[in-house]
This record gives sequence, structure tokens and C-alpha cells, in this order.
Amino acid sequence: MAGSDVGFSFQADVVNVGSLAHLITGRALKSLSDGGVDFYSVVVVHMLGKSFVVSSSLEASVHSHIVAKGRTGIQSVLSKALRIGWGHSGLAEDMSRTRAGTNALLLIGALATGSTSFVAAQCLSELLSLYGCRADKLPNLDVLSHMTGYLAPFVQDLGFPKILAHVTTTAARAICLQTPDNTQAAIHLTRHGDAPGVAGTINQLMLTSKKRETVYLITRMRGAWFSTFASHLLGMAVELRLNDSVVWASAGSNGTAIFELGEHQTAESPVPVVSDRKIMLVEPTGPEIEKSVEVFYSVGDAFESLIAQFPAINIELRGAIARSISRVSLSYARNRNKGNYLGNGDFDMYGAHRETLQAFGIDSISEGPTEYLRRGLMNACGKHGDRQSQEDFYKVFGSLVKMHLKCLCGRVNRLIEGFAAAIYALMHCRFDASKLSLRGDVLLGESRKSQLVKLLNNDSGLGTLDGVLSYLMALTCIDDKKIQLQLKLFNDDYRVMGLSGGNHTVYYTGLLQTNCYDQQGRFLSLSPGRASVDGTMRLLLLEGASGWNTDHSQAMDLSTSLGVGSFVEPHYLPSRVSVYLGVRLEEGAIQVRFAVGLEKATADEISLTQCVHYVLSRKFLRCEHKANAQFRVENEHNVKVLGFNPCLARKREDALHMFALRGNKLEQVISTYTIYYRQGKDASELQHFACLKCCIEAALKRPPDFRSVIMGG
Repeated sequence: MAGSDVGFSFQADVVNVGSLAHLITGRALKSLSDGGVDFYSVVVVHMLGKSFVVSSSLEASVHSHIVAKGRTGIQSVLSKALRIGWGHSGLAEDMSRTRAGTNALLLIGALATGSTSFVAAQCLSELLSLYGCRADKLPNLDVLSHMTGYLAPFVQDLGFPKILAHVTTTAARAICLQTPDNTQAAIHLTRHGDAPGVAGTINQLMLTSKKRETVYLITRMRGAWFSTFASHLLGMAVELRLNDSVVWASAGSNGTAIFELGEHQTAESPVPVVSDRKIMLVEPTGPEIEKSVEVFYSVGDAFESLIAQFPAINIELRGAIARSISRVSLSYARNRNKGNYLGNGDFDMYGAHRETLQAFGIDSISEGPTEYLRRGLMNACGKHGDRQSQEDFYKVFGSLVKMHLKCLCGRVNRLIEGFAAAIYALMHCRFDASKLSLRGDVLLGESRKSQLVKLLNNDSGLGTLDGVLSYLMALTCIDDKKIQLQLKLFNDDYRVMGLSGGNHTVYYTGLLQTNCYDQQGRFLSLSPGRASVDGTMRLLLLEGASGWNTDHSQAMDLSTSLGVGSFVEPHYLPSRVSVYLGVRLEEGAIQVRFAVGLEKATADEISLTQCVHYVLSRKFLRCEHKANAQFRVENEHNVKVLGFNPCLARKREDALHMFALRGNKLEQVISTYTIYYRQGKDASELQHFACLKCCIEAALKRPPDFRSVIMGG
């Protein structure tokens, strides 16, 4: 289709942008400016969208989906400029008003599924070339890559990734059942291929579906992806075959596509003859041929989908593998908590572990016969019959990070490692399992080893959640390496408070809400959407704290002394002192600064990351009473109740200060660390798991320079 007629028409359309009036409105132009998206690249792909048709049912759902998505998100309660969500949807929404724009969005979303934005841009560039855009008129790859990364997330939850995961799982299991040793067919199913080959096949599928014809393709790459593209996007009837046996199929009305992962059918084939139809050989030729298309699985389906690709694993062995995942992930948490490096501190680690396992559909029972798993795997694998191979197996089995066996045993062992690490990382954050998908290659333990080592071998002192943030981004984003490269541009004066890429952002919850931790001690959140300031996105959220301000002229004692016989229970007392969040856009990052004081201009700067790490290192008082029980003031008590006022941390007097901060966990965390920082020692009791009376009695046993209780909950 790169003939002169097509080329001339395409060039004329690109020059004449009069038909794109809906894209030069004020809102669309602002979105282009805020997002750094090149207008010419949008025009070019919009014209490309005129050249093919997509499934009518899919097309009809795009605009309403983007509009609804643009209304979702979370705005910071401390700074209205900071937002995590899809508030930058103006450009995508305006593109979806026309059929051509909708087609372009769906194509971009499909190309970006399973590939980095740069690889997707390469394929898009090749497609533009095939449709007549001359080389001197093509947008450069960096421009296309940025546009792809900006627009693709708006349509990627319309079904393409889920269908790709389903096709991959179903076909991989069928291939393994038919020919267990046929590694070539498995490679043909997922191999990434090169941009020219991918673009050429897409071009052929578009032409075939438009004319409602039939095409037979012997494919050596992207078997699952091409099947998904033809079925879901183009509405074609699809058959994915292995040596004439159908391993996956779907119905459609816009033509037929038959993909053969094996050899071309023989004369004795029982399937319908296709020799009278167009036959194409899809053969990769470029340097990307050994890479695989990355497949994402929803949290609830990930374990069953990936384990289903191993037909030799029966239901009993599957249960043993699940128990092993539970046991290994819990051991990671126990080891980290002992050193106070990571983990959930003195909070309910087991509750966090149990809830995360439930999200994966895995039983939380961690005990089980390890020997059964070993012997069961050896029998199912069938490659450890001699004594030497059995000795090699026992040497490496359980050495999760260093497992290199390429047989079934090695693959299952890496799967246990990958799932255990994912569960351990997700234990640290709050997330909605129904809106979260994870990378299959990371869950299978086949990539991102450096992030895994950083996650499990943190030696950076009292604590950092950097390893958790990094690993969670590797789990949820293909372009996570771009984020890591961006992070290296900033020095150690900055502390990571969030990473944003692909379809998700992982961040300290205190950035957006005062409920900055939960009962299980999870201070992080993993939310759909991108981090932005007034519509401008960045990959990094960095805290630029330069230290603690030592000017305490703002300290004010707005306290109330309690008389003997008075009753008090955990509550919240408003204060004139507030927490402020300053937000500033930098090149490549959003810089945030926390401060406390009477006014923002004169507030004392603080570091929330230090506050969080200190609280995670603390031990909490526990008792058998209800945490919200009332306390009666007796003669021996000299108690003052006050609101949020960490500036009083150095005041010396005999009274015991009770900070009434119930319900505002952000102020609780800041007060706990501030008192420690000013006093140089643990001088407060954070009332979280114990009643007020027990906390006050414990506080009164401390030295009488600044004894305090912080009402929690």
C-alpha cells in the first residue's frame, strides 16, 4: 500500500489539517502543551486512522470510556495541584470524537501492549512509511515514543491485554500438551520480532479485514499478539494453529486470519485447504527477534494462568507450589523485619501478608511438606532420574535467586521466587486488586533480577522503601528502565516518594491523604493513573528536604490541663498549626516539600520519609484493653491535652502532654518523629494498639523532660 496514489493522498491529508478542527481547541492545545506531545505526530497518526476500520462494538465504547476515565483519580488534600489519575485526558478525549482518531488511539494502545513505548514507536513509524508518509515527513522516534506513552494508557484497559493473556495461556498449554519439547512453537507464540515485520503483518491484516477476505500466515513471531490484534481490534475470525491443530480460535465478521505456528499444512491435512488463498511467511529479521512480548495478568488470575502453562503439574502439586509461595514470601518479610530495614515494622505483618495472598487467590497456610514438592517436581519433570542429576537438583532447589535449571523444576522454582517477591513487595502498599495487572515475566522470575536483589538485600541502614518502590514499578510497567535512568540524574539529596509510569503510580500515601498508613502498617499506595501537577506528568516524585529548620519561634502551647476526676478518650483536637505541602515541577520530576507551622511562608521544613522510616522502626505498646477506652485522671496525673504542635518537642516541664490526633495519621507520624528528633531519644508513646491508660502509665515511667502520648487510630 505504499504506492504513489496512497502516498500522494496521505501527504495531502497531512498538509490539510482543516478536518482536525476538534484538535485545535483550547483544551486540546493545553493538553498537547502540558503533556509535551508533538501536534504534527498527532496529525499523522490521525490520518493513519482513516486507512483502516476496527470492530464496531469496540469503536463505540472508546469515547465514553475515556471520558469516564478522565474523571477518576485522587487529588492531594494538601496541595490541589498534585494529582494521581487521568486528569490529562483532554487530548485523548478529543481524538476519540472521530472514527479516525478512535482508530489511531486503539492502534497506539495495541502497539504499546507488550512493548516499550520506543519499540511501539518503531512499529508505528514503519506503518506510517508503508501508508505513504515519506521519510523526510516522518516524525522522529523520540516524538512518537513520547506520544505513544502518553496516549496508550487511555485505551489499554479496553480488553486487549486481557485477551492477549488469555490467548498466550491457552495456546502455551495446548502447545505443551501436544509437543512438550517443541520450544520453537512456544517461541513463535511470544517472540517480539522486528518493527518492519510487525508493521508489514499489521498492514496485511488491516487490508484483509477491510476487504473481508481470508489470509493464511505462517508466523515465526507474535502468534498470540497477532491473533489478539486481528480478533479484538479488527473484529476478524481467527484461528491460531500448531501443525494444523487449532490451539485457539475466535469468531468474527470482518474477514478471517489463520496463523500457523508450525509448518505449512500438508496434503493429508484434515483442516480446510487454504492453498487458494493468500499465504504469507512472517519471519523476523531484526535484532529484537530473541525478546518476548510482555504479557500482563490480573492479580486474581496470575497464579492460575501461569501455572496452567505447565500441564504436567497436577492439582496436588499446584497446592504444594502455592504453599511454598506463601512460606517463602513470609520468610522474606520475617527476615526484613528482624533488621528493621523494611517490612511492616511493629504493625500486623501477618495481616498484610494474608490479605495480599488472598488477592492472588492463594491460601495463606504457609506450612507444608517441602519434600513432597521436591519429589513431585522431580517426577513431573522426568529429567532427574540418575543420581548425579538428583544431587544437582537438591543443591540448587531452594536457592531461589541462583536457580538456573532450565527444566520444569527450574521454571517452577523461579515462579515461586517471582510470586513470593511480588507478594512481599505488595505487602507494603494498599491497592485495588481489580484494577491491577502484573508482568508475567517478572512473576515467572525471568527478569528484573537487579531489582529483586535490591528488594531482598537492603543494607541502607535503619530503613528505606526505595527497593519496594522500584520492584513494584518493575512489576507494573514495561518502561521501568526509563524511570531508573531518570532517577540516576538526581543526587542523594533527594528521597524517592513515588514512581509513576505506564498505567500506575506507587507512592507514599501521605502525599495525597492524611490517612497515611493502615492497621497493617502499609505506608505506600499503588493506584491507577499518572502523577501530574496541573496536568503535567512526571516519572518521579522526589522529596527535596534539605534538613530540619531549628527556628521554633512559632511554638505555642494551646493546651488544656485536665482536672482530677475528668474523663478523656482518644479524639482529635483542632490546632492552629498545620501541615503544608509544597509542589514544584522540575525537569523529569515533581519535587515535594513538607512543612509544619502556623503559616506556609514561615513553616518549618520536615522530611516525611524520615518520619515514616522512624515509625516503622518503633515498637508499639500493646494491652488487652480496648484502644478507644476512656481514661480517668487521678491525683498523681498532671496531664495536658493539646492539638497538633510538633514545635513544642523541646519544651521541658513536669506535665505529660497528650496530643489529640486521633484520625489524622499524618500528624501522628510527624509528631512521633519530631519528638524523637528534638529529644534525641524515644520520648513518646504512639497509642495505636493499647488504651490511653496503659500508654500514660508507660509514658510516666520515662524521664520527666518531655513525656508525651500521641492519640492514634
